[in-house]
Amino acid sequence: MRLHHLFEDENVKKEIIAKVSGLVADNEEDAKLLDKIYRTLHNTDISGKVAQAFAVPTSDDNINLEPLLKQLTQIIFHAGVDYKSLDAFLNRLAKGNVVDVPVLTTPGVGSVRAFFGGDETTTKIFQAMATLGAGKKQKGPGEYALAMLSNQIKLKHDGGDLDVAGKGIEVKAETTTGGGRLGEGGPTNAVAKEYWSQVPSIANHFNQGSKGLGIKNFVQALALDLPLNDPEKKKQRQDLLTKWYSQLFPNAAPFVQAFMQDDGVVAEKMYGKANFESYKNNYGWDGLLSINFPSLKYVMVNTGDDFVRMKEAGHFGSFSISVVPSSARPSEVYCQLSLTKAKA
Repeated sequence: MRLHHLFEDENVKKEIIAKVSGLVADNEEDAKLLDKIYRTLHNTDISGKVAQAFAVPTSDDNINLEPLLKQLTQIIFHAGVDYKSLDAFLNRLAKGNVVDVPVLTTPGVGSVRAFFGGDETTTKIFQAMATLGAGKKQKGPGEYALAMLSNQIKLKHDGGDLDVAGKGIEVKAETTTGGGRLGEGGPTNAVAKEYWSQVPSIANHFNQGSKGLGIKNFVQALALDLPLNDPEKKKQRQDLLTKWYSQLFPNAAPFVQAFMQDDGVVAEKMYGKANFESYKNNYGWDGLLSINFPSLKYVMVNTGDDFVRMKEAGHFGSFSISVVPSSARPSEVYCQLSLTKAKA
């Protein structure tokens, strides 16, 4: 009779686990793991972050957490990690932190594994959780995952995406290739084209069928039609630049300065530095963390000089800046953040 009761209890336990996790445990180890994952995720700090990440702003801001915690349970369970490693991960997560927090705020380049002290298990789980929460409350890939994995990391609504031990960190993550831009909006192709066609060489550039205008051709056109060795033309050049960039950035001066010389490579660097500093000042964060999930590479920068140095070292791809953007992407007037495959 007792054996019969034990068998019944075991079946009940499996039914409960299947209900709360959406998964069927094939053996005792799986049953223990599913139960442990689910209980760990119900930790007040972790479940609170789930609510913060996914809640729809309403008068009462109520949210049903169970489907989300079920989804998380499945993601962690299927992260491709063995029983022993996953059990150890859950023990550490239950204590509140599996992230080497200072890495996220220290300028540098490296493998995402460094976020977790080189731990492969946590890295795999982080990868599996990459897109969780992306698009919710304007959060991007990886932000919610980092917040869930550490009680020292919180989701923010302004001054950056994350609060990492008191520092505001902006996160730009790539789940494929091609990162985000250091700015939103931008002028239309038609408006920019009309404005810069005041310069004869630029007008000719478009008359020949070109759709946009990059920095290199822009600098060449300025040097030809508005040379710096002609005081009147130099003044005209500065005035045109000032009027235009005053519409795009709160402080136009450093952008104007980038084009008051005739080297396209130098112009791109100066523009990149100015764009970074403007973006940082506009949103009030302390540092920018770029992550590429396919390559598991990250770059952390705090200043415009850091940003340009990482570009010169080959860790950021082309800034892909257009003075006259394409019709489809007005934001091309801002630097693109795209991590390269260069070894960290």
